[in-house]
Amino acid sequence: MDSFLKNHGYKVAPVTIDNDDYLFALAYKKASDVKDTLLMSRIGSDYIDYMEKKLHYYERQSVALLGRKIPQILLIHASLLNAVYLDSLASMYKRNGYEFADMDTALRDEAYNSKVTSYGKWGISWIDRWAISSGKKGDFFNGDPVAPDYIK
Repeated sequence: MDSFLKNHGYKVAPVTIDNDDYLFALAYKKASDVKDTLLMSRIGSDYIDYMEKKLHYYERQSVALLGRKIPQILLIHASLLNAVYLDSLASMYKRNGYEFADMDTALRDEAYNSKVTSYGKWGISWIDRWAISSGKKGDFFNGDPVAPDYIK
């Protein structure tokens, strides 16, 4: 697979901040379909709060695993929710000291050369992959924020 991707000009995006934005997006779309603006606002606000918790979680994980913060690669999906809340999401990241860069710049960090030996059926954060590949288990992964029940 790696050689196919490379030979066809594709680059693997090793996402370090994985999240359930798609669940929020589905709930937001359903609320939009019935014009429930109060619920849409609640979902949007809870989404930004959730994403900030995810940011802090993966920052802590990178420090615990690598001894430092790293340039993160965020996964978000094209959706009505992200179209409406992208500015708020970007502002939250900036408020937390982040700047935005292209993927090639982020990938220059040595963390992205970390060995990965653990692959599974579903996508997970590369920080999690690196941790599993280095033998981390159980308690290391505690505290990963989850979407509110009303979103699921």
